[in-house]
Amino acid sequence: MKNSFRDFNKKWNRFWFESYAPTQLNLLRKAVAVFLFGFYAIRALDLEWLYSQSGLLTLDTLNEAFPFIYRWSLLRWLSSDTSIYALHSLFLISLLGMLSRKYARIFTIVAYVLHLSFLQRNVVTLFGADNIATHLLFCLCLVPPSSFKEIEHSKNLKSIFGSIAFRFLQIQICVIYIYSGLEKLKGPTWWKGEAIWNVIANPQYARVNLDWAAHFPLLLSIATYLTLLWEIYFIILVWLPNWRRKILMFGVVFHAGIGFMVNIPFFSMLMIASYSVFLTSTEVKTMTSVVKSLKRLRFPFSFTASK
Repeated sequence: MKNSFRDFNKKWNRFWFESYAPTQLNLLRKAVAVFLFGFYAIRALDLEWLYSQSGLLTLDTLNEAFPFIYRWSLLRWLSSDTSIYALHSLFLISLLGMLSRKYARIFTIVAYVLHLSFLQRNVVTLFGADNIATHLLFCLCLVPPSSFKEIEHSKNLKSIFGSIAFRFLQIQICVIYIYSGLEKLKGPTWWKGEAIWNVIANPQYARVNLDWAAHFPLLLSIATYLTLLWEIYFIILVWLPNWRRKILMFGVVFHAGIGFMVNIPFFSMLMIASYSVFLTSTEVKTMTSVVKSLKRLRFPFSFTASK
């Protein structure tokens, strides 16, 4: 009995505190920084309308509906147009700073604070990508910068925090999918197999005309039920070695397809980026080397002016 408890304690400690994966977390940090930079750079076109006192939602109106006693935002005190542009510029700079090696954690903390500030200033703008970014940035605040070189099972305090963040990220992704799947079960269109069609046939959501898909109702029903099964059982299958790659590849195809067909590209990008925490360091290094080799490719023919 004592030996069993000791073995369980070792496995528990190894799972939470000795699983620091710098290669995977570094890839995730860079991907999140790039995608969020593009996401918020687009919002920069409507800063005054989204966040200023003369825009969509004044501070008084916001406080009446969602009292600041439960939330906080730097834009509550720095509400002038100049402050909004300055903070947004700092936010974009901090996202680029997350790509650095030495000060990545500091820039991540700054990005997290500013992300919450803009998010809480106008809750009307809250989308799935904002929620996912909040979880990812929070956990990445615990991760040491990529310049921190320690073996993965180090007892160093920085590695312990990195290990905790790594596990939090994995569990958070699983929780997102299980809740999403169980919520879908409450909708009758998912039980009928019509949910996918209802989305891609809605001109408010669809980016391309997919009316031709109506001629393949069986495929639409299969896609609907597969989505349900994948989301609900993701929390189990992603931990099984024989299923992990299959479940992640289905997720990549699913989110890439949704990002192309429906107007939620940044949500799809962030979800695919989050899969970094389920990859092995070898898989990440292989992917990185493939990308680098593609960058080095040159056109095989050289053209010279004829004499």
